[in-house]
Amino acid sequence: MSEIFTIGCHLSTSKGFLNMGKEIMSIGGNTFQFFTRNPRGGSAKPIDVDDIAAFREFAADNGIKVINGRGEKLEAEVEAKIEAYIDGESGEVPFATGEYIGRTVDYAAGRNRYIGHLISLATRSFKDMKIGLD
Repeated sequence: MSEIFTIGCHLSTSKGFLNMGKEIMSIGGNTFQFFTRNPRGGSAKPIDVDDIAAFREFAADNGIKVINGRGEKLEAEVEAKIEAYIDGESGEVPFATGEYIGRTVDYAAGRNRYIGHLISLATRSFKDMKIGLD
């Protein structure tokens, strides 16, 4: 079985989740990242359960993947917690604080493995081209 290449970008939630799904499909992607609120401050918009349900159906029909921070399929237990929150079956999700805000880790071994993986997927030369990945 051949490996599926995952491509995406940051998208705005301002027009809803279903719109984000349609937007990523329009640019040839199959995953995306979003912020539920402006990372510089402000509040998140209220959750529109119908919009999320429409997005989930659209995503399933179009191969849009929900992935974790390591670029892997989202764990079932994490997805269940998200669904419980959306369905109003759990309390508020706590905001990250202190050392967990703006924290970055340079995971050199992982970065190098990922670069090697990307190189292995190329079907033609990209010599003299600049490629940007997000």
